[in-house]
Amino acid sequence: NELTLEEETLLKLMMDGSKYEVEQQEEHHQALPLVRALSLLQDMNRWTVQLLGANLLRRLTNDVAKSNKA
Repeated sequence: NELTLEEETLLKLMMDGSKYEVEQQEEHHQALPLVRALSLLQDMNRWTVQLLGANLLRRLTNDVAKSNKA
């Protein structure tokens, strides 16, 4: 069962996520007003990615379970 381009991209984003978080924290001490404005948007995006990620992980898990039964 092939992953869609969106799912592949999401998987890469999830794997890069922790590295990105660290970079964000390092930059955060230079906090510009823009950073505060963007942080809410970033939280919304993170929530969306987590939601999509949960669906992706569920699909991958189901695919593995099906292939193990076969």
